[in-house]
Amino acid sequence: MSELSELIQEADLGDDDAQRLQDTLEARGIDVRDDCGRPGVEQTTYVLDDLAQQTTDAMALFLQEVRRYPLLTRAQEVELAQRIERGDLEAKEQLVNSNLRLIVSVDTRRNTCVF
Repeated sequence: MSELSELIQEADLGDDDAQRLQDTLEARGIDVRDDCGRPGVEQTTYVLDDLAQQTTDAMALFLQEVRRYPLLTRAQEVELAQRIERGDLEAKEQLVNSNLRLIVSVDTRRNTCVF
């Protein structure tokens, strides 16, 4: 795919000509694959410490995001539930977002999260 893209750029082909070239290759049975299918392309690897840090960062971002929505009172939940029954998608979004923090339990002693 990358080689084809380079050839299209070198030949200064427009979008229509590039599409015709791809269609012609396909019609002739020439398989054009993404680079990940070529031999010699390195596979993605992760260093466990880096992956753990990224996961922790993602969890911190999630927790920060859910704090933006205040917890609801019982009356507010009833009102939102009634609006949802009438098809109000905004009310549904508010109810879900306001309750997201209630489904997360963080154990800092064990460095784990439970949903």
